[in-house]
Amino acid sequence: MSKLSRVSKWVVGLGMALTLQAPAFAQQAAEESSHMKAAAELFSVVGGTKLAEAGAQGMMSMVRNNPELAPYEDVFKAWYQKIFAQGDFQRQILELYTGAFSEEELRGLIAFYNSPLGAKALEKMPLLMRQGMAVGERLAQKNAGELQEMLAKANKEREAAQQQNQ
Repeated sequence: MSKLSRVSKWVVGLGMALTLQAPAFAQQAAEESSHMKAAAELFSVVGGTKLAEAGAQGMMSMVRNNPELAPYEDVFKAWYQKIFAQGDFQRQILELYTGAFSEEELRGLIAFYNSPLGAKALEKMPLLMRQGMAVGERLAQKNAGELQEMLAKANKEREAAQQQNQ
C-alpha cells in the first residue's frame, strides 16, 4: 500500500470519526422549524459535542500511533478544527437527524435519553463502541493474510480475463 493511499485511508477514517462532531448552535436552531429544533435538542441531550471530541481524540491517537502520520498530527488537527469551524457542517448534522427521524421520533429519543436507562446508554455506549472497534481491528489483523490471498487471487483472475478479452 502506498504512503498516499495510507494517508487517504486515515483521512477518510478521521472524517468518519469526526462526523460525530459539531459545536452547540442554539441561536441558529432557534430560527429553524420545530423539527430542526428537536434535532438540535437531541444533539444537545446526547452530548454530541463531547462524543465528537472523544471520537476526534481517538482518531488523533491513531494518527499519533502511526509512524508515517505522527509527524503530521498538527496538520490533521488544524484541518479538522478548520472544517468544523464552518457552519455548514453543523447544519448538515441536524439535516441528517431530521431526515432520519420525524419530529415525533426525535422527541421520543429525547425523552429516552433523558430517562435513567437513556442516561446509562449515553454513558456506556462510547466505551462499548471503542471496545467494539478494537474487536473489529483485532479480527481484521488476525485475518489480514486471508484477505491478501483473496485479493491476489481476484487480481490474477481479473488479469486473466483482461488478457482473454484482448
